[in-house]
Amino acid sequence: MAEFDFRTLTMERMQVMMNVLAQQAHPRVLLTPEKTRQLEARFRGQDGRAKMMAHVVTIAREIIPQPVMKREMEGRRLLHVSREALRRIWFLSMAWRLTRDAALLERARLELEAVSSFTDWNPSHYLDVAEMALGVAIGYDWLHEALPESTRALVKKALREKCLETARDSKQWWVTADNNWGQVCHAGVTAAALAIAEDDPEFCALIVHRSIKKIHIAMAAYAPDGAYPEGPIYWHYGTGFNVIFNELCFCAFDTDFEIGKLPGFLDSALFIQHATGPTGWLHNFADAGRFRMGPCEMFTWFEDRYGRALPADAQEKALLNGDTTLFPADYRLAPFFLLTNLKEPVAVKAEGFALDWHARGSTPVAYHRSGRGRDAWWVGLKAGCPGDNHAHMDGGSFVFEAGGVRWAAEGGMEPYHNMESRGVKLWDRAQNGERWSLFRLGAQSHNIVRINGCAQLVNARAVIVSSDVGGESPETVIDVSPLYRGFATRVVRRVTLVKRSRLVIVDTFEGLPEDAEITWQMLTSATVEKTAEGVVLRKEGKVLRGTSTLLPHGVVEVQAVEELMRPYELEMPGHVMLRFKGRVKDGGAFEMRTVFEG
Repeated sequence: MAEFDFRTLTMERMQVMMNVLAQQAHPRVLLTPEKTRQLEARFRGQDGRAKMMAHVVTIAREIIPQPVMKREMEGRRLLHVSREALRRIWFLSMAWRLTRDAALLERARLELEAVSSFTDWNPSHYLDVAEMALGVAIGYDWLHEALPESTRALVKKALREKCLETARDSKQWWVTADNNWGQVCHAGVTAAALAIAEDDPEFCALIVHRSIKKIHIAMAAYAPDGAYPEGPIYWHYGTGFNVIFNELCFCAFDTDFEIGKLPGFLDSALFIQHATGPTGWLHNFADAGRFRMGPCEMFTWFEDRYGRALPADAQEKALLNGDTTLFPADYRLAPFFLLTNLKEPVAVKAEGFALDWHARGSTPVAYHRSGRGRDAWWVGLKAGCPGDNHAHMDGGSFVFEAGGVRWAAEGGMEPYHNMESRGVKLWDRAQNGERWSLFRLGAQSHNIVRINGCAQLVNARAVIVSSDVGGESPETVIDVSPLYRGFATRVVRRVTLVKRSRLVIVDTFEGLPEDAEITWQMLTSATVEKTAEGVVLRKEGKVLRGTSTLLPHGVVEVQAVEELMRPYELEMPGHVMLRFKGRVKDGGAFEMRTVFEG
């Protein structure tokens, strides 16, 4: 029906729906009475999900002796406090609903009262408000029947004054943000509005209606195929809260207002599966770490809400079978995993996971692998623009694994507060901005080519020209020419996984200046032995041979990354920059071929 489509949803219809919700009992924030019964029934079972629920109770009980949170800023952020409060309140609230243990209830009450008494939740950095509001809304809603009236009054006041009234401010730029801020903030304020809807349903309807109408702006990032331009960790962050937003709508209104059908949203689960290498490490481009943030709750949720069959990867299979070591106590959204597929156990699908995947969009990516085992060959590639949100100077870069070893690595993110506290202009994305002087973020750390030591152009965009998937020797071609404008007229990188057991990278240049110096570089944690034809890499008892057509006339350089970093940048023990260097005396056109084989 049109009235349940976010594009045509009227404010009048939203007010009617909110008035109906306001008459309903708690819980209604990510839980309903029916889901509560299903949750409790699963807890009494014997399957992997029941083991995970018992694990949540154990984690919650470990919170009891800890002191309550204090309002302690870290630079301009309160985010670390908000995230820990969300984690504690969610774990405690879920554990109480499962056990009705009075000690858990009392500890949750103390946390709710403590954060509700803060002077504010730092609205100048609204992620702090949004994450705090989600946690407080869950605690208020899930514990509602058992909380003292004085606690409920304090918490309601905090949700309204510290979240909803600040969210109404027309100057809040995140309302129309096209990145993770839009997803996180709309989820947090919507949870707050739904939790206290009975107090002022018309005001709460204004907040929820705006979020339903605006969150699609941030979700445009998934189009058309599901790749997330801010990298896999921000995929987990943005998508995790987007999924929570959709589930908030389902639980409150029995619809997601067709938001889940936006292009690429459901396909985004494939992105994180393919961006995870055989070792379990991520393709950690942009501001990202090597490991997933927690259980991929989105996989089972996509199946539950949309019937979207997704093949289970190794981590998801282990989680569904009750491997509590993969259910981290420090991941604040982990309890959401236990709210998915409550009716029936998820059917684990071992088949159907493609070996190759290519996604278009503002940051195109491609992945090729030889199989599903840990020893498989796997290469991940990206294009895109260095000037995008959280992006690095890495257009055309690659990561590579074989034999259970990551041979070509990514530096990942540099912790924000560490740089900001030292006066580094971390967010200066101008062509000569200080951001690019940091090792992990600039051109010096990435697996790219450079011409005369050049940086890539910050506002230019590389594109994937073609990606041949499914064949015996899958191949992706990336046109990185725009990133090198002024240094060459054309630069193209062709990456082929030959018979899925040999990596061949061909870099083609046109319009080079005379006596141009070409540098082919790769970040690695392997030990490097130079040979006449290239290098021999060794790590964990495995050997990889690399050759380059820049040699023998060029040179091989191996430099410890510490020599390229400021003293206070995050260390990368054991990593070196491998470089093949050579000169093109006459300029013009040039082609170099780099090969890795076992």
